[in-house]
Amino acid sequence: MRRSVSLALVGLCLAGCVFGDVIYQYDDGTQDAAAGQGLAWDFFWLNRFDRQAGGEVITEVAIYFDLSMPAGAPFRAVLWNDSGSSGDPADARVAALLDAVATGSGTRWVVADIPDTLATPYFFVGGYIGTGVAAVPAAIEDAAYLPPYGGGPFYPSYVGGSSGGGSDLDNLPSADQAGWYVDLAGYEWVNMVRATGIPAPAAAIPEPTSMTLLALAGLALLRRTRHGCVKRAR
Repeated sequence: MRRSVSLALVGLCLAGCVFGDVIYQYDDGTQDAAAGQGLAWDFFWLNRFDRQAGGEVITEVAIYFDLSMPAGAPFRAVLWNDSGSSGDPADARVAALLDAVATGSGTRWVVADIPDTLATPYFFVGGYIGTGVAAVPAAIEDAAYLPPYGGGPFYPSYVGGSSGGGSDLDNLPSADQAGWYVDLAGYEWVNMVRATGIPAPAAAIPEPTSMTLLALAGLALLRRTRHGCVKRAR
Protein backbone atom coordinates (compact mmCIF):
# COMPACT_ATOMS: atom_id res chain seq x y z
CA MET A 1 0.00 0.00 0.00
CA ARG A 2 1.33 3.41 -0.92
CA ARG A 3 1.66 5.74 2.01
CA SER A 4 2.19 9.47 1.70
CA VAL A 5 4.16 11.94 3.79
CA SER A 6 2.66 15.37 4.19
CA LEU A 7 4.67 18.38 3.09
CA ALA A 8 4.40 19.66 6.62
CA LEU A 9 6.11 16.57 7.93
CA VAL A 10 8.91 16.83 5.42
CA GLY A 11 9.26 20.45 6.43
CA LEU A 12 9.52 19.38 10.06
CA CYS A 13 12.30 16.98 9.16
CA LEU A 14 14.32 19.81 7.66
CA ALA A 15 13.35 22.49 10.12
CA GLY A 16 16.74 22.39 11.83
CA CYS A 17 18.60 23.33 8.63
CA VAL A 18 19.99 26.78 8.15
CA PHE A 19 20.15 28.66 4.88
CA GLY A 20 22.69 27.11 2.56
CA ASP A 21 22.60 23.58 3.97
CA VAL A 22 22.79 20.82 1.36
CA ILE A 23 20.17 18.09 1.71
CA TYR A 24 21.15 14.76 0.21
CA GLN A 25 18.18 12.59 -0.78
CA TYR A 26 16.84 10.24 -3.43
CA ASP A 27 13.25 9.80 -2.20
CA ASP A 28 10.41 12.25 -2.86
CA GLY A 29 8.70 11.55 0.46
CA THR A 30 6.35 8.80 -0.72
CA GLN A 31 6.82 5.35 0.79
CA ASP A 32 6.06 2.39 -1.46
CA ALA A 33 7.18 -0.57 0.68
CA ALA A 34 9.35 -1.56 3.63
CA ALA A 35 12.36 -3.78 4.21
CA GLY A 36 13.78 -5.63 7.19
CA GLN A 37 14.66 -8.99 8.68
CA GLY A 38 13.10 -11.13 11.42
CA LEU A 39 13.43 -10.83 15.17
CA ALA A 40 16.51 -13.03 15.18
CA TRP A 41 18.40 -10.86 12.68
CA ASP A 42 20.07 -7.49 12.91
CA PHE A 43 19.57 -5.19 9.93
CA PHE A 44 21.27 -2.25 8.26
CA TRP A 45 20.15 -0.05 5.36
CA LEU A 46 22.01 2.83 3.72
CA ASN A 47 22.24 5.18 0.75
CA ARG A 48 25.34 6.12 -1.21
CA PHE A 49 25.77 9.79 -2.11
CA ASP A 50 28.30 11.91 -3.99
CA ARG A 51 29.62 14.75 -1.85
CA GLN A 52 28.51 18.19 -3.08
CA ALA A 53 30.33 21.48 -2.87
CA GLY A 54 29.07 23.40 0.15
CA GLY A 55 27.86 20.23 1.86
CA GLU A 56 31.12 18.53 2.67
CA VAL A 57 30.55 18.24 6.43
CA ILE A 58 27.67 15.93 7.34
CA THR A 59 25.77 17.08 10.42
CA GLU A 60 22.50 15.10 10.38
CA VAL A 61 21.12 11.78 9.22
CA ALA A 62 17.33 11.65 8.70
CA ILE A 63 15.56 8.27 8.55
CA TYR A 64 11.90 7.67 7.69
CA PHE A 65 10.66 4.56 9.48
CA ASP A 66 7.92 2.19 8.42
CA LEU A 67 4.81 2.16 10.62
CA SER A 68 5.88 -1.22 12.00
CA MET A 69 8.81 0.39 13.86
CA PRO A 70 7.56 0.77 17.46
CA ALA A 71 8.01 3.96 19.44
CA GLY A 72 11.04 3.73 21.68
CA ALA A 73 12.76 1.05 19.61
CA PRO A 74 16.52 1.65 19.58
CA PHE A 75 18.47 2.17 16.40
CA ARG A 76 21.79 3.57 15.33
CA ALA A 77 22.21 6.37 12.75
CA VAL A 78 25.48 5.95 10.87
CA LEU A 79 27.71 7.88 8.50
CA TRP A 80 30.20 5.76 6.59
CA ASN A 81 33.10 7.21 4.63
CA ASP A 82 34.49 5.45 1.58
CA SER A 83 38.02 4.25 2.28
CA GLY A 84 38.55 3.22 -1.33
CA SER A 85 37.01 6.25 -3.11
CA SER A 86 35.06 3.77 -5.24
CA GLY A 87 31.42 4.10 -4.20
CA ASP A 88 31.48 0.44 -3.16
CA PRO A 89 29.98 -0.40 0.28
CA ALA A 90 32.78 -2.94 0.67
CA ASP A 91 34.99 0.08 1.34
CA ALA A 92 32.58 1.76 3.77
CA ARG A 93 34.05 2.52 7.20
CA VAL A 94 32.12 4.05 10.10
CA ALA A 95 32.99 7.74 10.42
CA ALA A 96 30.26 8.87 12.85
CA LEU A 97 27.27 7.35 14.58
CA LEU A 98 24.57 8.15 17.10
CA ASP A 99 22.41 5.83 19.19
CA ALA A 100 18.77 6.98 19.15
CA VAL A 101 15.18 5.73 19.44
CA ALA A 102 12.28 5.75 17.02
CA THR A 103 9.49 8.15 17.89
CA GLY A 104 6.57 6.07 16.63
CA SER A 105 3.84 6.75 14.07
CA GLY A 106 3.32 10.38 15.10
CA THR A 107 6.64 11.55 13.60
CA ARG A 108 8.11 8.94 11.32
CA TRP A 109 11.07 11.06 10.25
CA VAL A 110 13.75 10.85 12.90
CA VAL A 111 16.64 13.28 12.56
CA ALA A 112 19.88 12.21 14.23
CA ASP A 113 22.30 15.01 15.03
CA ILE A 114 25.53 13.11 14.49
CA PRO A 115 28.98 14.57 15.23
CA ASP A 116 29.90 16.95 12.41
CA THR A 117 32.12 14.92 10.10
CA LEU A 118 33.91 15.66 6.84
CA ALA A 119 32.62 13.24 4.20
CA THR A 120 34.74 11.58 1.57
CA PRO A 121 33.85 12.21 -2.11
CA TYR A 122 31.54 9.18 -1.94
CA PHE A 123 29.85 8.49 1.39
CA PHE A 124 27.01 6.44 2.87
CA VAL A 125 24.33 7.20 5.49
CA GLY A 126 21.78 4.87 7.03
CA GLY A 127 20.44 3.00 10.00
CA TYR A 128 21.13 -0.13 12.00
CA ILE A 129 18.92 -2.11 14.39
CA GLY A 130 19.92 -5.07 16.50
CA THR A 131 18.06 -8.30 17.07
CA GLY A 132 14.77 -8.44 18.94
CA VAL A 133 12.98 -5.55 17.19
CA ALA A 134 9.65 -6.71 15.77
CA ALA A 135 9.64 -4.44 12.73
CA VAL A 136 10.56 -4.06 9.09
CA PRO A 137 12.04 -0.63 9.74
CA ALA A 138 13.32 0.65 6.42
CA ALA A 139 10.80 2.71 4.45
CA ILE A 140 11.65 2.39 0.77
CA GLU A 141 10.55 3.97 -2.48
CA ASP A 142 10.40 2.65 -6.03
CA ALA A 143 13.36 4.13 -7.90
CA ALA A 144 13.30 2.54 -11.32
CA TYR A 145 14.25 5.95 -12.75
CA LEU A 146 17.73 5.75 -11.18
CA PRO A 147 20.51 4.25 -13.32
CA PRO A 148 23.43 2.35 -11.83
CA TYR A 149 26.17 4.64 -10.60
CA GLY A 150 28.43 5.52 -13.52
CA GLY A 151 26.96 2.72 -15.60
CA GLY A 152 28.58 0.19 -13.27
CA PRO A 153 27.37 -2.17 -10.58
CA PHE A 154 26.75 0.36 -7.81
CA TYR A 155 23.15 1.38 -7.13
CA PRO A 156 22.02 4.03 -4.63
CA SER A 157 20.77 1.81 -1.79
CA TYR A 158 22.35 -1.11 0.05
CA VAL A 159 20.91 -3.40 2.70
CA GLY A 160 21.87 -6.42 4.80
CA GLY A 161 21.89 -8.24 8.11
CA SER A 162 23.04 -11.28 10.04
CA SER A 163 21.22 -14.08 11.81
CA GLY A 164 21.81 -13.77 15.54
CA GLY A 165 23.16 -10.24 15.11
CA GLY A 166 26.77 -9.26 14.98
CA SER A 167 26.96 -7.59 11.58
CA ASP A 168 30.25 -5.73 11.29
CA LEU A 169 29.47 -2.14 10.30
CA ASP A 170 33.07 -1.75 9.14
CA ASN A 171 32.75 -4.79 6.86
CA LEU A 172 29.23 -4.73 5.46
CA PRO A 173 29.62 -7.48 2.83
CA SER A 174 30.60 -9.94 5.59
CA ALA A 175 26.99 -9.99 6.87
CA ASP A 176 24.99 -13.17 6.29
CA GLN A 177 23.03 -11.33 3.62
CA ALA A 178 24.04 -8.04 2.03
CA GLY A 179 23.70 -6.34 -1.33
CA TRP A 180 21.93 -3.82 -3.53
CA TYR A 181 18.14 -4.13 -3.58
CA VAL A 182 18.15 -4.81 -7.31
CA ASP A 183 20.49 -7.76 -6.82
CA LEU A 184 18.80 -9.19 -3.72
CA ALA A 185 15.16 -8.77 -4.73
CA GLY A 186 15.11 -7.66 -8.34
CA TYR A 187 13.60 -4.28 -7.48
CA GLU A 188 15.18 -0.86 -7.90
CA TRP A 189 14.32 0.64 -4.52
CA VAL A 190 15.86 3.48 -2.56
CA ASN A 191 15.91 3.84 1.18
CA MET A 192 14.15 6.88 2.62
CA VAL A 193 17.33 8.11 4.25
CA ARG A 194 18.70 11.64 3.88
CA ALA A 195 21.67 13.62 5.11
CA THR A 196 22.38 17.28 5.79
CA GLY A 197 25.70 18.83 4.82
CA ILE A 198 27.27 22.20 5.56
CA PRO A 199 30.35 23.86 4.06
CA ALA A 200 33.77 22.81 5.25
CA PRO A 201 36.68 25.21 5.66
CA ALA A 202 38.72 25.11 2.46
CA ALA A 203 41.73 23.82 4.34
CA ALA A 204 39.75 20.79 5.49
CA ILE A 205 39.17 19.52 1.94
CA PRO A 206 42.32 17.95 0.48
CA GLU A 207 43.12 18.37 -3.18
CA PRO A 208 42.69 15.11 -5.14
CA THR A 209 46.43 14.45 -5.16
CA SER A 210 46.68 15.10 -1.44
CA MET A 211 43.66 12.88 -0.76
CA THR A 212 45.38 10.00 -2.49
CA LEU A 213 48.49 10.54 -0.40
CA LEU A 214 46.51 10.79 2.82
CA ALA A 215 44.53 7.64 1.96
CA LEU A 216 41.45 8.98 3.69
CA ALA A 217 39.19 6.30 5.14
CA GLY A 218 36.74 6.81 4.99
CA LEU A 219 17.73 19.36 -3.09
CA ALA A 220 15.84 23.71 -6.11
CA LEU A 221 12.91 21.17 -5.57
CA LEU A 222 13.97 17.54 -5.88
CA ARG A 223 16.09 17.96 -8.95
CA ARG A 224 16.69 14.36 -10.04
CA THR A 225 20.25 13.79 -11.13
CA ARG A 226 22.31 10.79 -11.94
CA HIS A 227 23.69 10.69 -8.41
CA GLY A 228 20.59 11.59 -6.44
CA CYS A 229 18.81 14.78 -5.50
CA VAL A 230 20.33 17.83 -3.90
CA LYS A 231 18.49 20.89 -2.71
CA ARG A 232 19.35 23.95 -0.75
CA ALA A 233 17.31 24.38 2.38
CA ARG A 234 15.68 27.76 2.71
